[in-house]
Amino acid sequence: YVPPQVLRAVYSDYFPRSAQEVLQLPEVGGEFTSGHRPVVFSVVTALLQKGDLLTLELKTAGGILLAEKTVHVTKDTAQRYDYIGRKDSSEYADTPLEGRVFLRRDHAQVFEHKVRVLVQ
Repeated sequence: YVPPQVLRAVYSDYFPRSAQEVLQLPEVGGEFTSGHRPVVFSVVTALLQKGDLLTLELKTAGGILLAEKTVHVTKDTAQRYDYIGRKDSSEYADTPLEGRVFLRRDHAQVFEHKVRVLVQ
């Protein structure tokens, strides 16, 4: 048995078009350069099952929710990608952000993965 898992969780300044693209994104090293570009938290997950609930959140370090997405998985999935974000990162300059992805199956949490970044 191989459990469901996060293959990649990363930040970028654009909205990705495929799981392959997310898997190839470079690590930002804990800092993200702002501007009037997007700040996007992307994840690639594997081995999800029909009925799973996959949630992505993007929050400030103070707990303000900037973006959230919950996916109700409708079929067994070998691999999928999802993303959330904000179109303009300039309003979050000098702000630590936390991207979080978690999976619930049968009312129990299966995994949780967090990635923090400082918007400069």
